[in-house]
Amino acid sequence: MKLLEPVSTFTITTPQISLSTVVKLLSNKNAIYQLTKNFNEIATIEGETPSANLMNFPIELSQMTTGRGLFSSYISKYEISHNQEAELDYIGADPRNETTFLINDMRASLEPLDNALMKKKKESRSKFARQQKNKL
Repeated sequence: MKLLEPVSTFTITTPQISLSTVVKLLSNKNAIYQLTKNFNEIATIEGETPSANLMNFPIELSQMTTGRGLFSSYISKYEISHNQEAELDYIGADPRNETTFLINDMRASLEPLDNALMKKKKESRSKFARQQKNKL
């Protein structure tokens, strides 16, 4: 198994005055980018970077361009992560076991499917009922 991470493709439109600070920020976020249009004091940058690096980018762009920068992105592909040693605990059922995962996702139970378990439960219920009768 390999750990994959999403890679986002982005487009940024910014005023020419803020271009150098935006490019510096993109470099800090390990982005691969290129200047695609530079017309009438407006610059457009297109590129891609791991999606985790863009979490706060719209806020940072707005601060750098005083609200005049535009940002759009979408997840374009998945690549093998550089952090393959990451240990992530599953919350709920393990998705590698498809049957239990789907049944858990439907908020159902496996008990009715297990005859031996159901027989034990019935026996223990009847045994409990007998013990209660004997106490009276």
